[in-house]
Amino acid sequence: MRRTVAILRHTAAQGVGTLNAWTAALKGTGITIAKVETFENTDPNVNSQVTSLKATGADAFLGGMTGPKCAQAWNAIKKSGWHPLVVVGYGCQSRSTLGLSDPGAADGLISV
Repeated sequence: MRRTVAILRHTAAQGVGTLNAWTAALKGTGITIAKVETFENTDPNVNSQVTSLKATGADAFLGGMTGPKCAQAWNAIKKSGWHPLVVVGYGCQSRSTLGLSDPGAADGLISV
């Protein structure tokens, strides 16, 4: 079984820190990072990044983002037909962020 993750992160320091933490956590696990995509707050959405990450065939999606970008990513994943395990950080946990997602788009996600 292939064990790969695709990562979407912000270009700012928080996103760099998140990537560094995940890279360290995955070391020695046999799980590899298939691809990392980034976004800026000014990007209208993250659809193209999700499309690029989906193309890797990764088993999991790790999201290093907060607020509306979380819901944008979940919605794009659902609409794309990709079914990775979705893991996100605390910045995606709020009720208001969950409320921005399309019905079913946030189902099954894991927040750490």
